[in-house]
Amino acid sequence: MIKESVKNEMSDQHINKTIEQYLLEIIQNEKVDLSKPLPSENFLATKFKTSRQTARIELSKLLHKGFIKAKKGSGYYINPHINWVTMTSIGKKYKHNQKEVSEIDLSILKNIIEKNNYILIDNIEDYYGYRKIFYNDINESILYINSFILKSKFKTINLDHIKNSLIDFIDFNNIELDNQINNIKLEIPNEVDKTILNYNDIQKVPVVYGIVCSKDNDIIEIFERHYRQEYFELSFSKIV
Repeated sequence: MIKESVKNEMSDQHINKTIEQYLLEIIQNEKVDLSKPLPSENFLATKFKTSRQTARIELSKLLHKGFIKAKKGSGYYINPHINWVTMTSIGKKYKHNQKEVSEIDLSILKNIIEKNNYILIDNIEDYYGYRKIFYNDINESILYINSFILKSKFKTINLDHIKNSLIDFIDFNNIELDNQINNIKLEIPNEVDKTILNYNDIQKVPVVYGIVCSKDNDIIEIFERHYRQEYFELSFSKIV
């Protein structure tokens, strides 16, 4: 026989998930104009017969993940930087190609956050940074990723494991992923782009900024990926 407290917990979890799915559908399908607020805490509480606190928690989760932004006194709005392009992993495509991994400075993470105001974290020191460079069959560098992973969620940091596959490393640490948010930009090449990807000052670099969130609402990874133009496709996403 299921205890009443367990029943209530299951019911609360169902309501939370229902509210989340309702809001994500609105965001994904842009059912609300970007200039207009999303359903309020009071509306959600009434619609789903729950408390305003529960509604506030679900809105806060989406705010933390970068799906929405808050405006003081006027509510929550869809984050215009979010895109829903269907993406696929390219890790398998380059599984047998050479990859190079090295540790990087947290100043790069600070720069990523400054360029993407939807990335909200308390302390950059909570993250470990590395750079992974991918090469093609003729040993030309084709893209690189600056990645920062949440140290507290990993037993140890194993660069050899990460070099082979970040996704496998995440699975090895029993982390359940929920979603990934991407922000695509064309930027003037920096010195690293010129060195690794052989860019000149005239060309523009396709850069994908993003975060990967867990089912526990933690930002597991913050990243930026820089591509050689001929290797950039919108169908690309998670580099494993």
